[in-house]
Amino acid sequence: MSATTEDAPPPPAPRRPAASPPPPRNTILFVCTGNICRSPMAEGLLRAALRNEQPPLRDLKVASCGTFGEVGCAATGNAVRAMSSVSIDISHHRARAAERDTIRRAAVIFCMTREHLGTLRRMFGDELPAETHLMRGFIPENGGAGGDEVSDPWGGSLTEYSDCRDCMVEAMPSLLAFLREKFNAAGTGNAKGGAAK
Repeated sequence: MSATTEDAPPPPAPRRPAASPPPPRNTILFVCTGNICRSPMAEGLLRAALRNEQPPLRDLKVASCGTFGEVGCAATGNAVRAMSSVSIDISHHRARAAERDTIRRAAVIFCMTREHLGTLRRMFGDELPAETHLMRGFIPENGGAGGDEVSDPWGGSLTEYSDCRDCMVEAMPSLLAFLREKFNAAGTGNAKGGAAK
């Protein structure tokens, strides 16, 4: 006697697609408000500095975004001019907003102000890398005479933009020292996510 439909074994359950692995955290990310002044200048400064480093630092990606990024906008004219005067071209920069995929690729995030830190914590929580800091937070004596925040030059003169650039230049040696210690010990892409400190 042939088997009835009721006797037939049930079809196998469809397989769920394998979850894609998280992207490598191999980007140093700078964050300001609109991503048209401070963070693109910082991005340009660090990218130029890393060209003189040995791997794995030289292989790190550098990017920037804004908590309220003016998506698609170019860096302000004075930001471009201030950076051009130190032979760094940011004229091709286009603003991006802080988004989950960008945050998930960041090994380290450097913010301009505590307000930016707080906004990222509210937006992304535990998805932030553990190494989320103020850009000037590694300068001895709490950032020196300039403090540990980078003020916004938006709408200001070229002199104000140049002062802002120099405020970030002052932070570069301490950032590089921090990155050398972190990545020479851990290796590119091995930084773990977690609650920001």
